Amino acid sequence: RAGEGPAGGRVSGVLGAPGHARPDPSRVVLLVGERPVQDPGLRRAVLTAYSVLIPEGRFPLAVVRLDLDPSDVDVNVHPRKTEVRFRDARAVQAAVFEAVRDALAGTPWIRTEGPAAGSDPGSAAGGPGAAAWPGGDGAEGVREPPPAARAQEPAATLFEATAAGRFSRLRFVGQVAGTILVCEGEGTLVLVDQHAAHERVRFERLWEGVRSRRVPAETLLIPEVVPLSPLEAGRLDEAMATLAVLGFDLEPYSGGAVAVRAVPAVLRGRAAGPVVRECLAAAGEDASSDGVARLRKVVATVACHSAVRAGDPMGEAEVRALLQEMDRVDLAAYCPHGRQAVVTYPMETVLRWFGR
Repeated sequence: RAGEGPAGGRVSGVLGAPGHARPDPSRVVLLVGERPVQDPGLRRAVLTAYSVLIPEGRFPLAVVRLDLDPSDVDVNVHPRKTEVRFRDARAVQAAVFEAVRDALAGTPWIRTEGPAAGSDPGSAAGGPGAAAWPGGDGAEGVREPPPAARAQEPAATLFEATAAGRFSRLRFVGQVAGTILVCEGEGTLVLVDQHAAHERVRFERLWEGVRSRRVPAETLLIPEVVPLSPLEAGRLDEAMATLAVLGFDLEPYSGGAVAVRAVPAVLRGRAAGPVVRECLAAAGEDASSDGVARLRKVVATVACHSAVRAGDPMGEAEVRALLQEMDRVDLAAYCPHGRQAVVTYPMETVLRWFGR
């Protein structure tokens, strides 16, 4: 599936599975028409779209092509024509981000099968494959692994992108270590990290609120005064507008502190100090990144602090509500920081562990 670019342009390409991420960005290939280019803004748009699937410090395999009207791009910026200048760079970057993000959300990677018995658990983070768009019938495709790899790979199909109600149909069995929810699907054992899954749900709901400028806030009866380090205090002025979008009401206080008068409603009952300090760190973490990337880091920080924690007991009603919410968001099997939240095993594989 191709995304629409500015002024009728087109974004297309091939995206690698999260499990194929590398420690360097050399396999992020950008094309403007037939021309390979180096453009930090376009690369950042691709990496930001992938940030919900891949941990920080890892980079995807991706080929992204942008086709624009020749009048919207200047290819004569660099003697070797490896750099280009866009008439509206912000619109181009936004189109690339949305197209990549939409393609990722529509792939079968959210089924996140668990590793085969005796294999390295880390090798199954995303499963083999690549999403390609556009396709002949408009559907996302998955490149089949070699036969030898298929023999070692569990064949769970519960979490294909087209499966409606894939989480809410699960039968909740119990909670392990106060952290992992054990569920059973049709012929499938499903393990859910309660914090990571709830964090994803909270992130998506907060992000929807940010985009619509409708994040519910809660005014504190007594403002909480949060002491800041010199570095945090130096970031406050720049970060206040970003935090205000999320429902924070902050006011500089004497001694380099900040008075917190309101917080996002999802933080009800949580101490404001730790989340405000972490949000300031996220907002100023990478001055070279664009505002959207920094905002997503701040939203992920709030989602993390508001989510149910590892070790918190969850009753069946709470688990059922979480599973239903997971059906309503994209990429529910990954937390906003790229950590896997769901692992599935075919029941036949589980039974084989016991010689059955």
